[in-house]
Amino acid sequence: LDPAQEAPVRLRALELAAKLALAGPAAFAAVAKARLLQMLTRTWFQPDLLERLSVLELLLEVGASADGLSLLLASHGVSHTASEDPPVLDDALETLALCVDGNHPDFLASSLLHAPLLSFVARLANSGVEQNAALLSRGALPLCTRALANAPSDEVATAALAALQGLCASHGGSALPALLSETSALDQIVALLEGGRAPRAVRSAALGTLGALLGAAAAAGTARTSEYATLEVAAQRALSHNTTLVRNLAIYASAADEEMRLPAIRFLHSLCLSARGALLVVTCEPLLEWLADYKAFHAADDVPLKRDVVTALLRQPAAVAQLSPMLKAALGGGGAGGVPRPRPRDAAAVVASKADQA
Repeated sequence: LDPAQEAPVRLRALELAAKLALAGPAAFAAVAKARLLQMLTRTWFQPDLLERLSVLELLLEVGASADGLSLLLASHGVSHTASEDPPVLDDALETLALCVDGNHPDFLASSLLHAPLLSFVARLANSGVEQNAALLSRGALPLCTRALANAPSDEVATAALAALQGLCASHGGSALPALLSETSALDQIVALLEGGRAPRAVRSAALGTLGALLGAAAAAGTARTSEYATLEVAAQRALSHNTTLVRNLAIYASAADEEMRLPAIRFLHSLCLSARGALLVVTCEPLLEWLADYKAFHAADDVPLKRDVVTALLRQPAAVAQLSPMLKAALGGGGAGGVPRPRPRDAAAVVASKADQA
């Protein structure tokens, strides 16, 4: 870790120190006592942009633990500017704010740090309740909302959506009311889905975010009824431009395009977490046939996701009461029961055709 060493050697040593720190509390204490973690955090404040980007990933890995979070929240001695470094998390969010608002003094640094810093927020928010709370208390939610509104590229828009999803849909969704009170934030997400004008990767991220927010509201039960209703209206507006919400989701869920298929299946799961959403699902015959046939897939990896949808649906008595005996048997028996099985490559066309006929 000698400054005279070449950057790749120093970074490899820091990577090893970070991995040692993750081995357990005793290992973390030993690495901290050797001041290796201080060197890790101090590297974030160095002027070399590539080193900062490299160490950001290591800081995220360490910060996912309780001890590591305290490291991100602490000041760290004297820096190259001859003043005390602020906490790493504070500096990272301040740097992100400069990127989002277009005030960063270095255009190249702003361009390279923008999306990685949003990804840092997203992954840290998902890593634990305390990490999520630390981000929210430092204004990460309005910052990420601005990031989505001002996104200069598809990469930044996708990263901003992931950050909003991590902040508001994980760990009980405590920030969901704050997001919904910011009507512009929800409008931005809806606008990315309406009419299919946004690039596919951004639409996929928006679909995943809206579904995750809906799932967070549903998981909270009756306490979040109004929030669920708000999100459901937004989803209907975003996805029902040609036909009903669930029929569009059925088309997406059967598509060969994985970028749209997987978020659509997860969105259906979010719908089925509530009685109201499950009733929407059982009104769509093509979707029920798709659910009842576990082999109408393009990828075997989708099967567990589909089973999650069916499991959630069967836990809603009001929705189950609307099913025919044959469909109940098919869904409850893992996809048997005589439901027609289209070939995988034709699944999307079959669903689309049935939707048009209806």
